Amino acid sequence: MTINNTFKQKFKKVQNLNSGNVDGDIYNGMYIPKRFRNAVLKHLLLNYSSNFNNFSPPLLLGIQGPMGEGKSFMIKQICQHYDINCILISGAELCGKNEGDSIKKLDDTYKNTSVEAHVNRNFHCIVIDDFHKSIAASEQQNVNRTSNSDTLVGRLMNLADHPYVVDNRIPIILTANTFATTYSPLLRNGRMELFEWTPNISEKEVIVYHIFKKYYPDIKSDVIKQLVSEYKDYYVAFFQSIAQDLFWKDCYSTIDHFYEKRGNLNLDNITDFVKDGISTNCDLSLDNLLRLADERSKNIPKRYD
Repeated sequence: MTINNTFKQKFKKVQNLNSGNVDGDIYNGMYIPKRFRNAVLKHLLLNYSSNFNNFSPPLLLGIQGPMGEGKSFMIKQICQHYDINCILISGAELCGKNEGDSIKKLDDTYKNTSVEAHVNRNFHCIVIDDFHKSIAASEQQNVNRTSNSDTLVGRLMNLADHPYVVDNRIPIILTANTFATTYSPLLRNGRMELFEWTPNISEKEVIVYHIFKKYYPDIKSDVIKQLVSEYKDYYVAFFQSIAQDLFWKDCYSTIDHFYEKRGNLNLDNITDFVKDGISTNCDLSLDNLLRLADERSKNIPKRYD
């Protein structure tokens, strides 16, 4: 799909950590693989231009994949880069304590976003994060369906079939670890487009490299390649945590000084106090990163369903 002039941008070409080029772009210092970007922008552009030739694309895009692989983060980065107003809803918000709460949340969000898009003539989308945690996501036999969940599922299907509020439609993106237990009529062709996201090893190497490079410009690509290879079954958020562990290695001396300085500290100067106690002159050797990875791997499981 060709991205129209509204969305054309200049990007830095990303170098593969092995050789040649890997498809992807840099957004705010972070790498986003091209196939993920294309899935998101294809969905948004088709919905924004759906009045062309009476074409009616699915209103819903479901992005499915293991937790911690950056689905929601990358969506937000893409929207920010292309000046798309991203309205984020947590799947847990669509549970609601009382009957009708969930559908009211969805209706209010969709209607208000449609009105704003109509008035301002700019791009909007709604992202429902962790949809598998919502009451609309379960079709398992051992889970009792309620009037609240049935109403929400019905409303989502109704929106997918009749998406125009005011004079425009607002594309919706849902992220989930899995849609396997989602009410199947909601996944029907024409209502939802499904996209599976699990980064391959090459994509993960480049993603992790740029996570470290953003904070540690001197990081060596071959070090990251070996680190990812050693822990290839771990999700991207695991490596993000290692980068933070590296940064916070001096935090204990800062904690000691906190008691001494507590009388002179407040919310206005605490950031400078912490910053002064943290060194960015870190040990970026493979041995040190492997040590940090080993420590962290002992405290968390490899994958979550």
